[in-house]
Amino acid sequence: MTNITPAPAPKPWILGIAPYTPGRSTTDDGRIVIKLSSNENPLGTSPAAKAAFDAADRTLERYPDAGAVELREALAAHYDLDPARVIYGTGSDEILHLVAGAYAGPGDEIIHVRYGFAVYEIATRRVGAEPVIVDDRDYATDVDAILAAVTERTRVVFVANPNNPTGTFTPRAEIARLHAGLPKSVLLVLDQAYAEYLSPEEDDAGLALAMTEANVLVTRTFSKIHGLAAERIGWGYACAPIIDAMHRIRAPFNVTTAGQAAAVAAIGDTAFVDATRAHNDTWRGWFVEQIGQMGNAGLRAVPSKANFVLVLFEGKLTADAAYHGLMDAGYIVRWLPGQGPAQRAAHHDRHRRGNARRHRGAAQPGRSRLMLPFARVTIIGLGLIGSSVARAVQAKMPTVRVTGYDADATVRETADRLQFCDDVADSAGAAVIDADLVILCVPVGIMGEVAAEFAAELPADAIVSDVGSCKAEIVRALTEALPNATVIPAHPVAGTERSGPEAGFATLFRHRWCIVTPPEGADPVAVERVSEFWRRLGAQVETMAPEHHDRVLAVTSHLPHLIAYTIVGTAGDLEEVTQSEVIKYSAGGFRDFTRIAASDPTMWRDIFLNNREAVLEMLQRFSEDLSHLQRAIRWGDGDALFDLFTRTRAIRRSIVEQGQDDDVQDFGRTHG
Repeated sequence: MTNITPAPAPKPWILGIAPYTPGRSTTDDGRIVIKLSSNENPLGTSPAAKAAFDAADRTLERYPDAGAVELREALAAHYDLDPARVIYGTGSDEILHLVAGAYAGPGDEIIHVRYGFAVYEIATRRVGAEPVIVDDRDYATDVDAILAAVTERTRVVFVANPNNPTGTFTPRAEIARLHAGLPKSVLLVLDQAYAEYLSPEEDDAGLALAMTEANVLVTRTFSKIHGLAAERIGWGYACAPIIDAMHRIRAPFNVTTAGQAAAVAAIGDTAFVDATRAHNDTWRGWFVEQIGQMGNAGLRAVPSKANFVLVLFEGKLTADAAYHGLMDAGYIVRWLPGQGPAQRAAHHDRHRRGNARRHRGAAQPGRSRLMLPFARVTIIGLGLIGSSVARAVQAKMPTVRVTGYDADATVRETADRLQFCDDVADSAGAAVIDADLVILCVPVGIMGEVAAEFAAELPADAIVSDVGSCKAEIVRALTEALPNATVIPAHPVAGTERSGPEAGFATLFRHRWCIVTPPEGADPVAVERVSEFWRRLGAQVETMAPEHHDRVLAVTSHLPHLIAYTIVGTAGDLEEVTQSEVIKYSAGGFRDFTRIAASDPTMWRDIFLNNREAVLEMLQRFSEDLSHLQRAIRWGDGDALFDLFTRTRAIRRSIVEQGQDDDVQDFGRTHG
């Protein structure tokens, strides 16, 4: 077998990107059905554009016109623009990337709304800048929130109008107010991919601003109303210096010959555009009316000006059920839990529960400017550890989106109320759909079972980790349940005797060890990403083999718990000592044992059963040492006792010196 050396490591900010997830084209069982998940034109393509595409020069050995002269001139003539100030790209997506590349980098910030186009965050992280995500106002752009988030580091503001994926529209006066409130050094990008669906009186005057203002860029696309999605043609308009900067990093020959010809023809086919707009107005209105009639079932349509409608599922019917029900009926809609407002699906969207939780937009004093290892984290199991991870992410990495799930509906309701997750999913599959890190915080004995629940929905590039205390068995269970996934287990050595979502707190992992236990042959980049995640939560990170971890923890954690359970159980069973006396006269040592013995019974049952070999080995050694101590007491061997107590005292001092406990009486715990 060939040994492959580790691959070169990418820039750390690249690893923080969650890849764009396109709309699905097939069902879970592989059927090709009616696709509504990418907002494509239901009327197809402009006949004139199709004819021009078919008639285009087919000399494939020739590069296309690098300057897209005919396309720029056609756009200029149609919109009364200066052709020299038109830029063109592979869809408007490329232009958004060019903006970030030309105007931002490490240490800079780019602002966009929480429910904005996914490419904004990708373009931002791609250049090493930091996305600053601001709250919405009823799923629409909140101008005041954007302006409040501007700092001296702000370089670009992305605003989609109409917005994708919510369909909401920001009127002209608000766009003007936003522009007026921005520093001249900040570039306002108005993404108008759906602008042609507006009536003339609804124009937000973005192009007019771009004609006269030095810090406004408008982008548009031929993919939607013109029906040229397959050719990926976008364009933008701004002042000459902005266009010049973007041309310097634009890929050459980026729009095909046939695509340019089709786009030129599409511009002139106003009848097709008008027919598409009228068709959209009719059926969007009908769809909204139908949803309105289902209001008593908890469905609500957000007002839309685009060719899709965001539907909120606020009752018993979940968007998860609607999404799969429509799929069974032969329709694929869009479901975006990673951006999840309330439960939602639609004509366009997908589902998770939860609302916009916390304002991440305003610059936070002292926050890290280093790029984050993950952008979207899913936590499955919302007890003490899971809820603490979520709270720590909120505190340490406020731009990371956290989705939570727990099999217990009561726990999900509590998590939703306590708001330590951005979204709370109703199923494991829904929770992981767009995650780039999934952390299992469930009992060791059901790790594989839970992983199997979400295996079908897990993104191919996601990393799966956990917080369990028995690593060899977890590696086996997870790799068996997820044979194609990247599995990087971890064990934060932290906890309390309390359990449940209310027990979690953000500082649980501060200055504690987290042991990362990658299986043999694991991707070193994935290992480093998981390690960096725990460092961000305040933990000290060590890496070791799963089997070695289990032997170490059998000594330092598992055996002490077993002894504590035994001693407390023995005290409770003594016939000559009443339970009230045990409680009343508890000395510090016994109180400490009771604290340990109060730990979660399910968790520790699974730990002992899944790490049985290492625990039994250490228990045997402990039994032998205990017999030696018993003989020393029986025969009055004070030297042996003194030697043992001296050595154990030195170990205690080392623990305190390394910051793993406090050097105060009663084992670092106070009692009122």
